[in-house]
Amino acid sequence: MPRAFWSYSRQDRVLAAQLVSALEYHEIDIAWDQDHESLPFSSPWRDEIESSIRAADKFIFVISPASITSVPCATEIASAQAYGKQIVPVVFRAPAEAATVPPSISEINWIFFDDPAQLERGLGQLVGPPPTALDWVRGTP
Repeated sequence: MPRAFWSYSRQDRVLAAQLVSALEYHEIDIAWDQDHESLPFSSPWRDEIESSIRAADKFIFVISPASITSVPCATEIASAQAYGKQIVPVVFRAPAEAATVPPSISEINWIFFDDPAQLERGLGQLVGPPPTALDWVRGTP
């Protein structure tokens, strides 16, 4: 099962929880601060987050006005870069000024979750095609 670390602002917790549930439904194991197996109660949370980022295959960053000004989110982005993780930016609420988005996030193609009517489309982009569809596209059995 692919493992990803989910970085978001606490102000966006409702969306984060909805998307984490959807990703888990698609058998993507998500580490985030509300996953108490990854970050147990009473543990040193910064160390646990760092370990979770290091262990992840992907780093998913939820873009919102709150997350791009968050010091903990900036620290998590820096850790993902230091460990060479693939960063996957998803937009919950686009910031008013695109220039405020850090270059490590702004220079990557975003997946949009800012329109509830397009949730399934965004989820499909985030999860990707099923392996059999990809095999079919590549012409392999």
